[in-house]
Amino acid sequence: RILGLQRLPGVELTAASSPSELPFAADAVDRVVLNGFNAARYPLAAVLKEARRVLKPGGKLLVSCFIAGTFEELLDLLLEALEARGEGEMCRALSEARASLADERLIRDVLAKTGFSPTAYGEEERAVFPRGLLVQDPLLTICAPMLWLGQVPPLPWEAVAAAARAYFADAAFSVRVNTAVIAADAA
Repeated sequence: RILGLQRLPGVELTAASSPSELPFAADAVDRVVLNGFNAARYPLAAVLKEARRVLKPGGKLLVSCFIAGTFEELLDLLLEALEARGEGEMCRALSEARASLADERLIRDVLAKTGFSPTAYGEEERAVFPRGLLVQDPLLTICAPMLWLGQVPPLPWEAVAAAARAYFADAAFSVRVNTAVIAADAA
């Protein structure tokens, strides 16, 4: 679903259903903002290639994306739960998905290959919930990390639930989210 928003005079904001299929002609827009882009769910190269396609020469790109390190402690516990169940194939798939998460080197390489010249790059690590906050919502504790990971085969629900319970049981961890913010010019 595509939603057009008018918030500023003369500026049209458009949200696309997929960052790799933007609803614009080639060389049609001055700016592309990918806010909260999930590089684990969508191929970074395809998304940046699509952003470059729709940007006019000299156009500006601003990306805020999740990167390696997000949900790190929870993923450690999930791997332990899968190993304890003898789920070797699932462990390998989860480890591969985790290892493929974007980092600065990959982001800069893909930017260059897709026709962008970075003007700024920064990383931020934040705790979404402060340590000590007991989180009970199963949508957050179980589903959100699995949705974030994207292309991992369906994991055994019991193992995911056990890892989430262990992770959030004593509120020992905060939910850590790492993001990169990149500004770039289209060549």
